[in-house]
Amino acid sequence: LAQLLTGLLTVFALFGDDVRILAFDGASNADYIFSVTNAVVMTYFALEIVANCTVHYEDYFFGVYYIPVLCAGFYFFGGFYFWLDVISTASMIFDVHWLDVLDESGQAGLARSARMSRATKGARVVRLARLLRLVRVIKLFRLRARRVEDDDDDDVEQQPSKVAKRLTELATRKIVILLLLMVAVFPLFDDPLGATGASSDGSYRRLGVQTLHALRPTLPEDTTASDYCLSEMDEFCSNLRTYVSKMGKVRYLRVDGHDYDAYLKSIYFHRQGKGWFQGVKSTYSKSGGPRGKDSLGFPVHEGRGRMESDKRPLGKKRKACSIAPCSNEGAWDPRQDLVDSLHELKDLYGWRIGEGKDLDWSVVQEGDCVHPRECIQTGTVIFYDTRDAAKFDALLNLIRMIVVMVVLTTAVVVYTQDATVLVVGPIERMMSLVRRLAENPLGNMSQRKRNSQKKIDQTDETFLLDQTLTKISGLLQVGFGAAGAEVIARSMDTSLQNQTYVLPGKRVTAVFGFAIVEDFTVTCGALEEDTITYVNTVASIVHAGAAAFHGAPNKNIGCAFLLVWKICDGTLPGLRDLRDKDPPPNTPEFRQWRTARRAATSVASRAQDDIASRPVPPLEMVESALAAFLKVQVDLRAANADGGRLAHFCNDPRVKKALGEDFRVKMGFGLHVGWAIEGTIGSKFKIDASYLSPNVNVSARLEAATHMYDCPLLFSGFFADELSPAARSFCRMVDVVSVKGSNVPLELWTFDISTYPGSSPAPFTSIINGQKVPKAVDFAGDMYYRDLQRDIRPEFMSRFNDGIQDYVAGDWLSSKKNLSEALKIMPSDGPTRTLYRVLKSYDFRAPQNWRGYRALTSKT
Repeated sequence: LAQLLTGLLTVFALFGDDVRILAFDGASNADYIFSVTNAVVMTYFALEIVANCTVHYEDYFFGVYYIPVLCAGFYFFGGFYFWLDVISTASMIFDVHWLDVLDESGQAGLARSARMSRATKGARVVRLARLLRLVRVIKLFRLRARRVEDDDDDDVEQQPSKVAKRLTELATRKIVILLLLMVAVFPLFDDPLGATGASSDGSYRRLGVQTLHALRPTLPEDTTASDYCLSEMDEFCSNLRTYVSKMGKVRYLRVDGHDYDAYLKSIYFHRQGKGWFQGVKSTYSKSGGPRGKDSLGFPVHEGRGRMESDKRPLGKKRKACSIAPCSNEGAWDPRQDLVDSLHELKDLYGWRIGEGKDLDWSVVQEGDCVHPRECIQTGTVIFYDTRDAAKFDALLNLIRMIVVMVVLTTAVVVYTQDATVLVVGPIERMMSLVRRLAENPLGNMSQRKRNSQKKIDQTDETFLLDQTLTKISGLLQVGFGAAGAEVIARSMDTSLQNQTYVLPGKRVTAVFGFAIVEDFTVTCGALEEDTITYVNTVASIVHAGAAAFHGAPNKNIGCAFLLVWKICDGTLPGLRDLRDKDPPPNTPEFRQWRTARRAATSVASRAQDDIASRPVPPLEMVESALAAFLKVQVDLRAANADGGRLAHFCNDPRVKKALGEDFRVKMGFGLHVGWAIEGTIGSKFKIDASYLSPNVNVSARLEAATHMYDCPLLFSGFFADELSPAARSFCRMVDVVSVKGSNVPLELWTFDISTYPGSSPAPFTSIINGQKVPKAVDFAGDMYYRDLQRDIRPEFMSRFNDGIQDYVAGDWLSSKKNLSEALKIMPSDGPTRTLYRVLKSYDFRAPQNWRGYRALTSKT
């Protein structure tokens, strides 16, 4: 708001005085009102200078500059814009018209008037100094324009960089100094003839007054000046009549202190047909007489051009129109225009008396007169109405201001535009990329192509550097992943002097997923150099599935992939731990407490392309991990089909020879949730960002157990406990085992897929606050997950669940019966067959020390 007010007041300071001259006359109160307003504006600008000196002391006021000149130099204090504002504010003093050229007695203060006229003439140049303040307005609008331009581009900061500020400021300084020099010199060429006294209205007036003063007659006693000219009509009177007819609208005239008003009022002045407007017939006939008469019988003279008196000689043959009033609208009429005293001029013109104003004057002083009243009484003084010239000059000055504004604005914009596009723009984008990478290491670093970038040659060094930094940023994200986010942030933080990449660990809670490609050793031996392409193709399927549901790939170990779904920093309230000897109570009070503690817990999802980030609560993150591995299984099956991404490797003769004609790429998946220590592992020679925890090992053991249970996916009971009832209804527990590193039995669960669609659908999105964000997984309402189990009969699930409950309870004979019925329905079900083999190995009788679980002693 303050910047807007400053801009409006600057516009007033630039154009207010010219508008006053064009729109108002001296008889009104406009001059006083404008003077008061200018004083208020000048005070505001002065207070602004004081405020800037206080708030921005170092940048605005304080500064010492050395300008070398011929091995010497000049030192001066104050910033560039400080002196800019001081000069532009001081120039407004000429618009505060407190001084008057007439004294209280109504007489002219000629000495003071001369000084004010010279000051006013110099003020025409100084007034342009307030254009310096316009530089501030230009900078304001340039900043606004950049903000509007960057509204659709999040890659550029709202505030310009230091390089942009410095470059723009230096260019602006040079342009302003050059423009001021031009503005100061150009007025010298406005009236070159007038400056030499050769030809101008002002020089003619001064020469005419001097001539009249030199020709002034010596008046007889008891004879007025007007009676003298009416009777004698000598050379002085003839020159006086000619002079006033040529010099425009004369308002006050005294020659040698005498009044010739009565003589001038007896003469009829008209506008001749030749002059400013050509082609208009003269008002005189060829014989020298008037062309017509008015209703009183007086000659009527009409036309346009300069004023001219009736040149016929005086005497008996002179027509009445020469001494009587005649109708001639637009001509100078001494009967109306001449005033009797200077006091009347003061009332008519107010402060607009002086050179370049509405009322100009010429004077010839006689003797050594000191007081202005004596100079008028003994010298020759003539006042002229120059209102039209003053308005025309104000109009030209207004146009000049506009032209200078356009030139200044265009120069500042044009001279800095190329540097901004070619140098400053790329630097700002690179710095913006570094800042965004430091603030959000996992954010979307892709940059939209702006209009200014289209003007850059792609072979320019700045463009190549910009693109290289973008690629390096992406490489950092891919190389370090979510676990290395802090490493990336610290590396990009320009405020840190000493960089260290081996950081202290941080406790987090996350879902850990482990995936392994089966038969990799044989496949690697068969494919040899193509193994890398093979592994990367599988990795793209696995990583894409995790990324689609808020996951982040962490490790690629040959044929194994570790994926992480980070839930929160620290420990998730109410989460079970492998070290707990007793499970948490499953009571309504405990569940209510856990829900309240987790209400404020969430982690931001990773922005991808046009999909924005949003908070993801713990429940959604857990279910997203399950949905991700389901997607990977479906996509893997589709990739194995003819025309799929893995069909080339499945049909490779080398692979068929080693693994058979029916080879298909298979993978095992394990899921577990728990705490881990996130950090960097290694030294200054090599570091890896990863997670250390028994929970990570549990996910690997679960994946290894998939071979024992002949199912692609296993997840722990810890993970199943965090699922919603709707999601858990799709899952079944397949065993209860004890693993190394756990003090409590570990339930093994799976999600069965009986029907594989052609491909998995892309994650759904929704619109929140005008932005596209990922939609939460919905196991309750999404029919896609029901279709995956479309061919699983409810009788099978019922028999198997009864059998597993009897197995845990130690009633193995009843478990045998239920599992046998389940095998009749689905003979190929891996978990049923595995559990049945376990029962058979003990002759379908539980051991004496049976505690509801068995030991999982091997990974294979």
